[in-house]
Amino acid sequence: MTCTGRGPASQSGPGIPVRRGATASVLALACLMASAECQACARPLPGFEPFGVATLRVENDWLGASGQDRGYTSGVQVSAMTKPLYPVADPECLPVLVRGISRSLGWLHGEKPDQRQVEVGLGQGLFTPSDRAATGLIASDRPYAALLWVSAGAISRTGPRWSISQVRVGLTGPSAFGEQVQNGAHKVFGSVPWAGWGNQLHDEPLFQLVHQRLRHWGPWITAAGWRQDLIGHWGASLGNLSTHANVGFEWRLGNHLPDDPGSSRNLPAGLGRASAGQVRSQDDWAYHLFLSLDARAVAYDVSLDGNAWKHSHRVQKRAFVADFGLGLTISRGPWQLTLARYGRTREFAGQQLRPVFGGITISHRF
Repeated sequence: MTCTGRGPASQSGPGIPVRRGATASVLALACLMASAECQACARPLPGFEPFGVATLRVENDWLGASGQDRGYTSGVQVSAMTKPLYPVADPECLPVLVRGISRSLGWLHGEKPDQRQVEVGLGQGLFTPSDRAATGLIASDRPYAALLWVSAGAISRTGPRWSISQVRVGLTGPSAFGEQVQNGAHKVFGSVPWAGWGNQLHDEPLFQLVHQRLRHWGPWITAAGWRQDLIGHWGASLGNLSTHANVGFEWRLGNHLPDDPGSSRNLPAGLGRASAGQVRSQDDWAYHLFLSLDARAVAYDVSLDGNAWKHSHRVQKRAFVADFGLGLTISRGPWQLTLARYGRTREFAGQQLRPVFGGITISHRF
């Protein structure tokens, strides 16, 4: 990319409707990442390319293979991440959006890191009670809730340590298109629609600031010649989307372990490919298994506590929740596929079954 002096900055808006699909969303996000404000410099940026990783993550309780269709029933995230900004990029010549995110969130990471990247994303999450046929309010079960958000994050690395900060801004309520997305998908697949969306949470803006720290140990070579490593994480979030503190780890075993901070679903969707990593042949296959645990102390969760500024249905949530994950990651060339299954402890008083859901993450490195 070359800055041309006084040329106008290209612009691209983030307002792509969810119904146009993941492809349009990724393209819109990539255009935002690439737009540049060139008045500040007239120098090229040797080594900097704005497009790093594009990622699609889909989660659904049906993918958990336990016959569940309740609770956290589905989620979709699309994201675009830059290649490393340091040490080659001149901050004044970065695209305006990249520069703004890096400066706004980078102060949470301390001194200038060895490497930094910037991520933007779009996501939706859907939550339903157990009885799909009931049209009235089910007082003993969780509310119907749809969450829709855009996100911006900064990812920094110094040696084996990572710092990740992310801001999410969005809304809950009918304007989040939960009923249209869920019942539209059920119609396509010939499933029974959910009848109680008239009882969902009211329209309300959402905000969340997430900050996580990670530490990598390893890799170590096993007796059979495999590689294994361990990644610990801890952090917190603040906002009316969710306020909690969390701690956890991920253990990996495989023939080649990527030089990245792992596959934690609490982090930006493309983070599993955040590092430039080790260069391998385009024809080489890499694969590894992972086990993960994330434990949270929850102060507020809009999907359980309901609207913060309006009266709405809510349940008595549990203060401590944990997710257990098992997954497989396969990569070849620029493509990477992650398949995972998660089990969660009960989230509120009277919850009948422990939630189980699965996830598929597809990413492409440019």
